[in-house]
Amino acid sequence: MGVLKQILLFAGVGALGGFVIMIGMGFIFFPTLLGQLNFTGSETDMAILKAVALPTAIAALIGGVIGGQISNEGGRSSQVMMAVILGIVLATPVSCLGFWVTGW
Repeated sequence: MGVLKQILLFAGVGALGGFVIMIGMGFIFFPTLLGQLNFTGSETDMAILKAVALPTAIAALIGGVIGGQISNEGGRSSQVMMAVILGIVLATPVSCLGFWVTGW
C-alpha cells in the first residue's frame, strides 16, 4: 500500500474516532452532567455543532496521522488502533472546549 493511502487511512480513522467522541461529549456526557439536553435541531444548534466539529476534526486528523506513525513494530492493526486512540485523545479537549465556549 502506498504511503499516501496509509496516511489517508490513519487520518480517516482518527477523524472517525474524534467524531464519535465529539458526539458522545455533546449528546451524552454534557447532558448527563448538566441534567438537560439543549439540542433542539434548530439552525443555531446546527451552526454550533458545525463550529465545534471543524476544529475537532482537524485535531482528530492530526492525531490520526501522528498515531499511525508512532507504532510501526506492532503491525498494521496496531497502527490503526493507535491512530484511533490519538485521534480521540486530541479531539476530546478540543470538543470540550468548543462546547464550553459555545454554551452547549
